[in-house]
Amino acid sequence: MIEQVKELSLDTINNIQARVVENSEVGSGELANKLDQLFPSIYIIIATLGSLIILLIILTKFLYKPVSKMVENRKNFIKNNIDQSIEAKEKAFSLENEARQKLLTSQNTGQELISKAKVEAEVLKNMYIEQGKLEAERLVKEAQEGIEAKKKSLEKDSYNEIVSIAMEISEKIVQKNISDKVAAKYLDEYLGTKKRGSKK
Repeated sequence: MIEQVKELSLDTINNIQARVVENSEVGSGELANKLDQLFPSIYIIIATLGSLIILLIILTKFLYKPVSKMVENRKNFIKNNIDQSIEAKEKAFSLENEARQKLLTSQNTGQELISKAKVEAEVLKNMYIEQGKLEAERLVKEAQEGIEAKKKSLEKDSYNEIVSIAMEISEKIVQKNISDKVAAKYLDEYLGTKKRGSKK
């Protein structure tokens, strides 16, 4: 870039000098003086160009490069932030889909567990009802058997007691040789005593 400026400036200077020479050859002295006053000398132009080149070098080194580097860093920072935000968005979308899938799976699992628990509860209920019926039937049967055994025991006891009474009465009758009337009286007395004893 600096070399292009140099070449452009030298071409311009050469063109100007060529015109000055042409004008001086035309023979206009005043015009040549005016042109000489209008355009600076070649040394001033070279000094100006040199200082311009030095200024451009200084600006390039101390201003353009740091600014370019800063702009590049800023551009990279923004690009990284955009990339990270896109990546985070994709990750969040993926996590959201995964969470939805897990939610659906857990809902399905929950429904299956509820259905299974209902079936198991129904089976247990029926089993306990059946066991309760069997137990009730067993208890009723045992109670009936107990009642029957008690009845038989009472009948046996009553029979033994009647036999015992009959034996006692027979012995008294035999010992005292009493009449049927007296025997009946003894029997009535004995039965009356037993009834009173049972009432007590």
